[in-house]
Parts: sequence; C-alpha cells; structure tokens
Amino acid sequence: MVAGSVARPEFSYPVRLDVIGSAEITHNLLAKAQERAALSARFDLASLDVLSAKLSMYRDDQGIRVRGSLSAELAQICVATGDPVLAKFDLPVDLMFVEEPDAPADGEIELAEDECDLLFHDGKAVDLG
Repeated sequence: MVAGSVARPEFSYPVRLDVIGSAEITHNLLAKAQERAALSARFDLASLDVLSAKLSMYRDDQGIRVRGSLSAELAQICVATGDPVLAKFDLPVDLMFVEEPDAPADGEIELAEDECDLLFHDGKAVDLG
C-alpha cells in the first residue's frame, strides 16, 4: 500500500446519504465468497462460511441510525490442537453514523463511553459493510 492511501474494505456496502430519509429502509447484506475469503485472511480464520446482516436505517436529528442483526458462521484454528473450531454468531447491531468532525491539532478524537458505537461518514455515504 502507498503511504497515505486508504485500504479498500473487504466487504463494502455504501449507501448514499441523499437516499436516506426519516422513513426506515431495510438492507439485506450477504458477503460473497471473495469478500469472505479476504475477511478470513485478515482475521486469520480457518474459514468464514457465512456473513450476512439485516439492517434498518433512517435519519434523525443526531445522524444516521442503523439497527438490526449480523450473522456469521466461521471456524478458528485451535491454538492447542490446530484443529478448526466452528462458531456461529447472531449479534445485534445498533450504530449511529455522524459526519466526521474536524480533526483536532493533536490528531486524536476522544469518545465518551456511550459513544463507542458512533461511526463517522464522509458527508457522501455510509458503508454498512
């Protein structure tokens, strides 16, 4: 990667801000084999057989709200035996996207404890992937 460049996400599902209103819209995401393979490599998994999400989003006074669920079927390598260990996840998602603030002079942004699920967007789109 070239210095200063931004890595492209393995699983990307951008939604333009101009199509997000106050009415809730649902998106069903399903990662393709190539996307799952790239994520599996990045997270050092034996396999990532399923990655899907059902997400509803809408705009309110605070930003873009995203709620739903994320499901995955994967295998990790056991550190003791080297055998694959299967796992299934079905996790709730509750996120808020807001416009990225201007970076402070020291380059750090502190988030309060209740802002841990706060993500930034670029003013053009949010990426649900």
